[in-house]
Amino acid sequence: MSSTLTLTREHVTEVFEDCLYRESEDPAQFIMIAGILNPAKFSSERLTQHRQEIADMLASLPAEFQQNRKHSANMRKAITNKYGFSWTDSYSDVAMLIQLGIATGQVKCFKGRHFGPFKRGKLPNVVVI
Repeated sequence: MSSTLTLTREHVTEVFEDCLYRESEDPAQFIMIAGILNPAKFSSERLTQHRQEIADMLASLPAEFQQNRKHSANMRKAITNKYGFSWTDSYSDVAMLIQLGIATGQVKCFKGRHFGPFKRGKLPNVVVI
């Protein structure tokens, strides 16, 4: 599937929800990610299954988020895709995508204490690695 088609709020939500750890699963098979808005406990197995989908969605973010750039970019700018079109109007969708990226080792966050309770206007800088 083309990366231009995969970055939608529906697809991010679908992958995020599928990757969430279920209490009926082996407790040794989860990854806890603090997150921007809320912590999330993911199934390491399903993160592996969705790794390429997550990479495709992250590749659809603007060029300033990609590792070949000199600096990271503020999460606030991640509501648009690399073509400048808005893929969401909610930072919670962006936060879910970033959490998936962190959980799969594809995103790095910067700027001090970037996780914990969300503070209005205080979004971290991130880079896709």
